[in-house]
Amino acid sequence: MQKFTRPLRREIEVAGERLALTFGEQGLAVRPVGARRPAVEASWSAVVARLFGTSSAAAEPSADELTSALRTVRAGGAARLANPPSVAAASAAPPATPKRLQGILTRLDQWLRKHRPGFVKQLRPGASAKDLSNLEAALGVPTPEELRALLAWHNGQDAGSTAGFEEDWMLMSTADIAEARQALSNAPQLKGFVPFLDDDAGNYLGIDVASPGRPVSMYGEDTPTERRIVSPSMGAWLEDFVSACEQGDYREDPERGSFLKTSGKA
Repeated sequence: MQKFTRPLRREIEVAGERLALTFGEQGLAVRPVGARRPAVEASWSAVVARLFGTSSAAAEPSADELTSALRTVRAGGAARLANPPSVAAASAAPPATPKRLQGILTRLDQWLRKHRPGFVKQLRPGASAKDLSNLEAALGVPTPEELRALLAWHNGQDAGSTAGFEEDWMLMSTADIAEARQALSNAPQLKGFVPFLDDDAGNYLGIDVASPGRPVSMYGEDTPTERRIVSPSMGAWLEDFVSACEQGDYREDPERGSFLKTSGKA
């Protein structure tokens, strides 16, 4: 078997966006060309399980998931590759149930209290029923259950807090969301887009409430005419984030306050 003697880098274009791919001995790393944030990484086991098995996360697959994926490959995987999961299909994934989402947030709460106690102190108490009702009135559409659960967990961060919830993204409050939604209301491409994270620089991560499955997408002032889907649902995004935290894939930058994803583990 010929092994990688050095990382192999290539660029591709997907949905109009150029992506830089790095193939290495341990797995695959992907990032938008020119991006400064760390690449999204997946081991070769995770890649195979995602393409040919039932795994839907970038985290390490279970032994059963990997065995099932390899069985598909041995049986002939061309049919699966000919019809890979499309963005539309991924976006149609059902949102997490309230019970499952509550479990994810409980895991996150426990992890943050142990590993980022200073950040926990900057989080506001959960949104009240009145806060959530006011947000729904401002949005003009029912607030997604996943977003309600996140806001009820913590209603954003304290005023003046610059610490990152994830990367440089900060957790928005009901008032922040309503204000941002009003500011974005004149952009036709953002119809149905409800942000829940921002970076205080005009960029947002939000839910598309008008699309099946309510996928999570990113909107930025540097690309005002488009949004990039980053996860099939808010529940999936949170679960991937919490799993990565638990696996030691994030490091806090003490100077900038960012919470950056890295390739190493604790």
